[in-house]
Amino acid sequence: QALVSSGTYEKYFEQNGKRYHHIIDPQTGYPAENNLISVSIITKESIDADALSTSIFLLGLDKGMKIIEDLANTEAIFITYDKKVYVSRGITKEQFEITKSEFQLQE
Repeated sequence: QALVSSGTYEKYFEQNGKRYHHIIDPQTGYPAENNLISVSIITKESIDADALSTSIFLLGLDKGMKIIEDLANTEAIFITYDKKVYVSRGITKEQFEITKSEFQLQE
């Protein structure tokens, strides 16, 4: 299994109270604004996870999760700015543990 993440938590700068990061929305030409900090994709091959992680990030939580749920052998973890964690159906509580109390797993 491979896990690849795309997110705004490392490569960014802030100016006048606004965060600018490196994941660019091709529709606007500006950094994507969708309340996500990161998307992690789990697949058999890392090249597949790499291609999906940025694409799914750009789609946002709802649209991204819908696509992940339709893909075989593919799982995802979404983390939002308000520290909510969403996992796709194939990830069980036995497989996934949150170790920082400020993050909350959503049902």
